[in-house]
Amino acid sequence: CLVALAIGAVLAAETVNSAVEMLAKALDRGPDERIRDALDMASGAVLVTVGTAVVVGLVIFGPRLWAFVG
Repeated sequence: CLVALAIGAVLAAETVNSAVEMLAKALDRGPDERIRDALDMASGAVLVTVGTAVVVGLVIFGPRLWAFVG
């Protein structure tokens, strides 16, 4: 259940990131510091979500993988 929730969170974060990127491109084609910062923050949110999903996966599957490898 937690793995499905983590996967869903990553997909949702990626969807929001894509929406922010499309909106930014629609608003202004030229370089803008505020838009660049907003895009960076949206990408950072995806990175944090992916990191959290990796931790969840390691907590759940880590012991089994460690026993299998070790």
